[in-house]
Amino acid sequence: MDSTTFNGSFWIAIVASISGFVLVIVGALNKSKCSKFGCCWGLCSITRDTHAEEDIEIAQMNQLVVS
Repeated sequence: MDSTTFNGSFWIAIVASISGFVLVIVGALNKSKCSKFGCCWGLCSITRDTHAEEDIEIAQMNQLVVS
């Protein structure tokens, strides 16, 4: 391989791809209604907040009734 294979465009594309992937994961975690999330040290332990989920569903039903 010569040095022109890994030029600036290549590195910009790699950084943009990794940044996009991280943003998608963070967005999904933000919407997931999880109260705790651990990855490697807890070997992927996730605690869902079901009370918050029920509150959101009740609020959405109340909005449908009012509309």
